[in-house]
Amino acid sequence: TTLILVLSTQSAEAQFSAEFSTPGAQSNCKNVGGIPSVGTTMDDGMNWATSNRPMKLGQGSFGLAVVQGSDRILAEFGRRIYSSTNGGCNWKPLGMVSGSPLRLAGAGSRAYAWNLFSSQDVWRIDLDVAGPDKIVPVKGLPENVIALGVDSANDLHVRGLGDKGGLFETFDGGA
Repeated sequence: TTLILVLSTQSAEAQFSAEFSTPGAQSNCKNVGGIPSVGTTMDDGMNWATSNRPMKLGQGSFGLAVVQGSDRILAEFGRRIYSSTNGGCNWKPLGMVSGSPLRLAGAGSRAYAWNLFSSQDVWRIDLDVAGPDKIVPVKGLPENVIALGVDSANDLHVRGLGDKGGLFETFDGGA
């Protein structure tokens, strides 16, 4: 599996190269419920379903990730992480975090969130189909995180990039 990092002066994006899986339970919705900052389309952008709850000036959602190999899409809005299992039509909150805006990446039954503006704040999101989802803080990172990539073959294997150019890696989900 190859890690691809895309960097610019404003942000960083990381993904492990793999087949991209689309959510299995997609539905064609008329509007989006549970989160005001996400829109979805089923026809290449010809028509959009959006929330009937308008955002206030200065609000928005930066983090959005399809969790490869699952039916989950995750988003962040106002320091809260949300999950959708039906293609982005309905969203439920998973929990609060201390930073915003967030970046998100995931595969299998785990996702990871980190603060967009160089920070030591990183969270692992355990997506449990048999019980409640959990948001677990990841501690002890060597430097400020600007990019993470999750291995699609092993969701506990994560590589990251620090703000000073250092690479780091975990094989236990950041434990």
